[in-house]
Amino acid sequence: MTEDYLRTPEARDSEKALLGAIIINPSILDRVSIEPERFFDIGNQQIYRAMRSIGSRDLDIVSLSEVLDRKGKLEGVGGQSYLIGLPNACPQAYNFEIYERIIRDTSIRRFVIDTAGGLAKSAYNEQADITDAISQAVSALVQSAKPKGGAVAMKEFIEDLYGEISERAENPMLIHGLETGLKDFDKITHGLQKGEEFILAGQPGTGKSLLAFQLGCGMSERGRAGAVYALEMSGKAMVRRRLSAITKIPTYNMQSGVDMNSRWENLNRGVEELDTLPIYISDATDWTTLQLRADLSRLKQQQGVEWFVIDYMDLLVDNVGKDRNEKSEYLSRQLHGICKDLDLAGLVIQSLVKQGYGSTPSMSHLSGSHKVSYDADAIAILSEDEKEQNVVNLIWYKMREADGKRALKLVRVPGFPAFEQYTKQRNGYNDYTK
Repeated sequence: MTEDYLRTPEARDSEKALLGAIIINPSILDRVSIEPERFFDIGNQQIYRAMRSIGSRDLDIVSLSEVLDRKGKLEGVGGQSYLIGLPNACPQAYNFEIYERIIRDTSIRRFVIDTAGGLAKSAYNEQADITDAISQAVSALVQSAKPKGGAVAMKEFIEDLYGEISERAENPMLIHGLETGLKDFDKITHGLQKGEEFILAGQPGTGKSLLAFQLGCGMSERGRAGAVYALEMSGKAMVRRRLSAITKIPTYNMQSGVDMNSRWENLNRGVEELDTLPIYISDATDWTTLQLRADLSRLKQQQGVEWFVIDYMDLLVDNVGKDRNEKSEYLSRQLHGICKDLDLAGLVIQSLVKQGYGSTPSMSHLSGSHKVSYDADAIAILSEDEKEQNVVNLIWYKMREADGKRALKLVRVPGFPAFEQYTKQRNGYNDYTK
């Protein structure tokens, strides 16, 4: 019992598991902030330093072995066989945050033991200034307990803000976020903002998914890469609807083949237009928020994505909470964290409870926990216009920095899956994207 109590805290298994997780998914390297000195095992410490020097984009077993070999440290860490065995030492790569936390915790404990030992020596040494020794020890212990992402002096934020204002003053823009091409939408939001979560909800049949993908296409048309996670609709169906909108070829004809022979030239032009857009789509149905974080980190690193769409929140499969409310609370918190931590604009589709179907819906009609509305930076809800056919109202119920109009009308293009600007002209409606 006494021997266990006096044993130096270490976490070799967690160290190997974290290194293995990074080899399995190199993008994890961009999401851990632990310092190499936190590793107890010197070999693991050297491996982690080598990983950092290579970077997530180029990291694999071969590059890692070569870097360690050039530094004369490959054999010292256990050779290539040790590196090859690291992935097998990792039970689950998506638990990397747990491994990192354990490594950090044992490192702090070792530091506390060393600091306390130094203070004890000063206490035995009657020639030492004990008051100074206590002050230094307390300061060191408090600093060691600072959590990841702990509070920093406000001047750091002031410097960042001042730099941002100066940069934008040199190139003033009315829309300082990610432009979607929907002019009135961009005027209200100033474009979708990176680091923020935008929840889009609406009554059934109002076109939430359609609008979200149209906004995504608008951003990508302006060179802003993004990702769409279509948990409900197939990727092919989503692309077909957009192709129909820009070519004015009904989806029925695309699916049935009827009257297509005279439309190939138009179709090919539309295909070429969509083919150039930097959009990455997944229609897998088994995504968790942890997997989303990993995939978006990879896409940001490799493809430079700046936004993502989740269609929709309730279909994420995280196995958490005792009921739907607890699960939605967890999902909301995780998605907001992804936006903030990865500096991405997140457009998340959320459902309404049945009470919001027959009347003008409000924020209180969002399904799940009320904390969903607390986490979101902006919330807008689609509902059918009671007076005009094919018109829907998009009303903002929450905006972090609102300054003016909070609602607009959208027109569903008759016969085609797209929205247009609500501006009546003699010849119909003007397209938002023109």
